[in-house]
Amino acid sequence: MMMIYGGYQFEGPFTDMGRLRSDPGVFLVLTAAGDGDWSFIEAGESENIRESVALADTSVWTEKNRGLVGIAVLYDLGSARTRQAIKQAVQDGMVPPQA
Repeated sequence: MMMIYGGYQFEGPFTDMGRLRSDPGVFLVLTAAGDGDWSFIEAGESENIRESVALADTSVWTEKNRGLVGIAVLYDLGSARTRQAIKQAVQDGMVPPQA
């Protein structure tokens, strides 16, 4: 499944974290009530998305969780600066759900 966020095409969201690759990129943490209507929680960027998600402080995810948490990813082989710019652009346009 592909989703557009901030003008960028992301893969996912994946609820099975084992499907994430150990590649660089930008990731979005999303939540849904089971109806497929995903809401934004937060964004991140990493040299290794799988590791970053596995080691993340998930307290905000738990607080904002509406039932399902999924990770949408944009694998990017560019520089850390490029990933940070994409993360910021997407994050600036998203509104987290209210707890």
